[in-house]
Amino acid sequence: MEVANRWVLKGIEQGKEEGKKEGKKEGKLELILKLLHKRFGSVPKEIEESVKKLKLDGLESLAEAIFDFANIDDVKVWLRK
Repeated sequence: MEVANRWVLKGIEQGKEEGKKEGKKEGKLELILKLLHKRFGSVPKEIEESVKKLKLDGLESLAEAIFDFANIDDVKVWLRK
């Protein structure tokens, strides 16, 4: 019974970690999309979709680079890399 309890607790902990990561990603994604819209006005759907496909580290990199972009085409180039 003790082994089963540890197994269940481990699964719960893993689920919590995955939930935290997903929540963190969603928050960063929402913020980055807001920043892109604020900076460039209209953002093409293709760019939004590409941003949504980024992993957490990609979103963090994009957040750092966002103020280096002169125009929306710079974002497109960055996303292709």
